Amino acid sequence: MTMADKTVNFIAQNFKLILTITTFLVGLYIQHRANTEKIEQLQREISRIDGRLDSQYSKLDEIKLDKSVFEATIKQFSQMSGDIRDIRLTLEDMMANGHYIPSHARKANRNNE
Repeated sequence: MTMADKTVNFIAQNFKLILTITTFLVGLYIQHRANTEKIEQLQREISRIDGRLDSQYSKLDEIKLDKSVFEATIKQFSQMSGDIRDIRLTLEDMMANGHYIPSHARKANRNNE
């Protein structure tokens, strides 16, 4: 019996086993390719989500900055409001005590002199 005959005889006797092993190996390869594709898809999805997350953090930082600017502006308005009240009280006090001379009256006094 030659080597080719022995090979043909072995294949014929173990055809079911060879077919089962071959099918199993092809199935493993297909599963490997599917899993690899799924991993790549998940990596793309993670990259997209990371981009969105970075965008949301940027928006949050902008909101915090806007809030800080708003708070500083409100604080300045409060200070200006307080200063205006003080000026008004001072003017009312000066007018009540007769210390205040309107500018048109001062001009008239200067022209009369």
